[in-house]
Amino acid sequence: MTTYAFDPAAGQALLEAAGWTDTDGDGIRENGKHKLTVEYATGPETDVVQASLAQLIQAQLRANCGIDAHIQLDPPETLYDVWPKGVLFGRKFDLGVFPWRAGIQPPCDLYMSEAIPSDQNPGGANDTGYSNPAFDRACHAALAALDEPTARTMHQQAQAIFTRDLPSLPLFFWVKAGAVRSGVQGYQLDSTAASELWNIEKLTVSVPTQ
Repeated sequence: MTTYAFDPAAGQALLEAAGWTDTDGDGIRENGKHKLTVEYATGPETDVVQASLAQLIQAQLRANCGIDAHIQLDPPETLYDVWPKGVLFGRKFDLGVFPWRAGIQPPCDLYMSEAIPSDQNPGGANDTGYSNPAFDRACHAALAALDEPTARTMHQQAQAIFTRDLPSLPLFFWVKAGAVRSGVQGYQLDSTAASELWNIEKLTVSVPTQ
């Protein structure tokens, strides 16, 4: 796996080497007459977490990188619509931040070349447009493996390529929490289950004696 330390100075040096400098001292880098501005697509506006996260990332991009991020809060039907209408899967964004699925098996299929949205594949999930034949081969092998050791090895190869190329940056995992009243037995959270009551048939309630 390739890991990246938090190093704003290294990022700033890369931007300067690419010709992006802050010559007028306003905190935003420019290259000639072009300001380093990106459209930040997220939403919906009613999602307090996404709105707060957008403001944090906007502030950090400006302070650490000299990048001006314009926050665009879209409703779900606009943000998640399929190709070519949707903002994310229509690939009409510079920077997109949204919750995405994970499970026991790494979802490498989301980033294969064949998953890129297009007129021939409007339901494609690879909104980054990432395409790497070596990643595709490793992911296909992992998904087709008939034994767990082979699947694990091929997923590791795909993840190594993914972390090197980094088409998408996972920010954090949601914490799943639950609470039950005293006397409830068998309640157990499962991070891969859609509902906290996935094992409802095993739940029991004991009534305290008076």
